[in-house]
Amino acid sequence: MPYEAYEMREFEQRLQGLLSASIADLLEVVPPRQTIRGGRLDAGTLNGLFDSHPEVQGDQVQQFIRESRDAQVLILWRDFQGMPEGNPNELEVCRVRERVAIEFLGQGVYFVWDRSAEVWVEGGVIAADEFVCVSRSRGGYCERLGFTGVVTDIPGGLPVQGRSHRVGNGWARSQNVTLRQHSLDALGFARSIVAGLGLDEEMRELVCCAAQWHDYGKAHSQFQGACGVGGEVWAKRTSMGRYRHPGFRHELASAIGVLMQGRGFELAYLVAAHHGKCRMQ
Repeated sequence: MPYEAYEMREFEQRLQGLLSASIADLLEVVPPRQTIRGGRLDAGTLNGLFDSHPEVQGDQVQQFIRESRDAQVLILWRDFQGMPEGNPNELEVCRVRERVAIEFLGQGVYFVWDRSAEVWVEGGVIAADEFVCVSRSRGGYCERLGFTGVVTDIPGGLPVQGRSHRVGNGWARSQNVTLRQHSLDALGFARSIVAGLGLDEEMRELVCCAAQWHDYGKAHSQFQGACGVGGEVWAKRTSMGRYRHPGFRHELASAIGVLMQGRGFELAYLVAAHHGKCRMQ
């Protein structure tokens, strides 16, 4: 999946006759016959692809991805006590067909990532494109074969879950970090990135300024209340509670704060867009 048997046979035949991967030679390859599935890419749909956030209704990029023929759940395995910590990471995800995932997950404890509150919820609703976390001891993943659902197939640990240590010039995802430190780290990374992009001085300054201000809205009482620990203004916590008012978006608060400081619209837009959710809404 998602390819049909005849497609695989034709691909093998074309591959056996291909002696060069140069652009000129590849352009001479006769394209295979294809069955067009899904909707047409009209102008309205094309404009809609700019915003691919899954919670937005309407035509989205998902219908043009061949994988979407089968709805998939995003399963990840971690070592944890009580409840997983930290956001889900694409590097630790295994995509499993929805029907198979529900059958596997229904056999024990699991946690679903609440995208709006940004917390793990035990026993939440399993649906396509949702992140679901289970204990590594639960098994179900083979390093050689991928998802198997077999309890004796225990996945290895992933370095992306490293804790309480600094990585290069940045922080591990699960590290507690103050807003001041995170802003300075982001500024440093931005400066190193824009240095090699050939941008003019005004654009470099805009990007670096946006990096430094991007999480300004986390100083809001909604976010700090969810951190649950006083004495510091936090940007990242290993364990986050729920917002008092669901739906709070710190990047929108950051953008409003930028405008309140008398900064320009371009800076506010970059700050608001850094997670994508506020970009079109």
